[in-house]
Amino acid sequence: MGKEETIFERFLAGVPKREESPSWDECGRAQRAFRQKGGQRIIVGNISSKEISKAITSWSLSAKTIMERSIVGLLARRVDALEAEVKLLRRVTRSVIVPIETFAPYPFEVVNLFHVVVEPVDGEFEANLYDANIGASGDTQTEAIENLKDIMVNLFEHYSKADEKKLGPGPAAKWAILKTLLKKRV
Repeated sequence: MGKEETIFERFLAGVPKREESPSWDECGRAQRAFRQKGGQRIIVGNISSKEISKAITSWSLSAKTIMERSIVGLLARRVDALEAEVKLLRRVTRSVIVPIETFAPYPFEVVNLFHVVVEPVDGEFEANLYDANIGASGDTQTEAIENLKDIMVNLFEHYSKADEKKLGPGPAAKWAILKTLLKKRV
């Protein structure tokens, strides 16, 4: 059966080698001076309390260096990741997906039911139809949706009068999507 390691010995396994640490001798003395017994430390050998104090101080400085190099960096990266997750969750949980079923009072009707995303931004609300890259804002969710519908109707009327061959890629994509979502009542 192998020798059972003390907590102190397990920690010292991570302490720099003798050549890397001028305080190694003090750590070695502290290791000899303390031995774990039933969860308590007992003093063995003939070492003065001043030597023990010096060794513990040296050991504490080595422990601090090791901790700074490993644990602090790990914790900092974890905190950054958690902050990013919290920011994303705050944004996602405040967003609302709203189905658009009517364009009343406009003389338009919905061809295919579609959804817009409404989210708070800087004290206002933004309603977005991401597929067509169209968005509008308002003081309330309802106002943002109504403003978005107004923009969609105006774009529909504008694009329906324009020569499709002269539309650029962005407007052509918007027009193609708008035609699948709404139509003018006859």
